[in-house]
Amino acid sequence: MEDEGHGLEVVIHTASAVLLDRLAPNEAVTILATQVAPACAAARHLAGADPERAAVYSALMRDLGRQLRDRADAAPAPHLRALVEDLARVVRAFPPPGSS
Repeated sequence: MEDEGHGLEVVIHTASAVLLDRLAPNEAVTILATQVAPACAAARHLAGADPERAAVYSALMRDLGRQLRDRADAAPAPHLRALVEDLARVVRAFPPPGSS
């Protein structure tokens, strides 16, 4: 059985790789084109099945999104903005922090 957080982990790994300059933003957007929908489904599932893990993933993605948004603000790039929006879509699939 595939790990229920796999899609989320792919999104986290991809965003991290961009921040570490190991992956170009346009490559990341291509990867996330197939991963955002499964990651959103995983976020909703994980919120009920493992709320602590969901909270960690959500916080990590929020932080990655802030860092990528800061980078996009400093040097406007359409692929960075698309990457930030992809992360935001996944984060919105989690329940708001503090809700149960």
